[in-house]
Amino acid sequence: MFDTGADLFYNNVLKLSTASSGVNIVGTTTTGQLAVTGVSTFTGNIDANGDLDVDGHTNLDNVNIVGVTTFSSNVNLLDNNQLRIGTGADLRLY
Repeated sequence: MFDTGADLFYNNVLKLSTASSGVNIVGTTTTGQLAVTGVSTFTGNIDANGDLDVDGHTNLDNVNIVGVTTFSSNVNLLDNNQLRIGTGADLRLY
């Protein structure tokens, strides 16, 4: 048994490597589908051009939404929070 990883090259460019922590893919996948199970950590930007379906609790620091937003349930504001409407916060709901 060897304790070293394996590397896969195409035109002398590293495309895939294995390590004790798993598999590293360099570049993009061309299959059109990638299924990931478990916790995934991204260190760069994520570009999601299609729908994003998130089940469970999602903690987002800042969210900018362009277009129509539909809520199928209540919008809950905690104490001392405001819903500000208009470019100058012309209308505020507490």
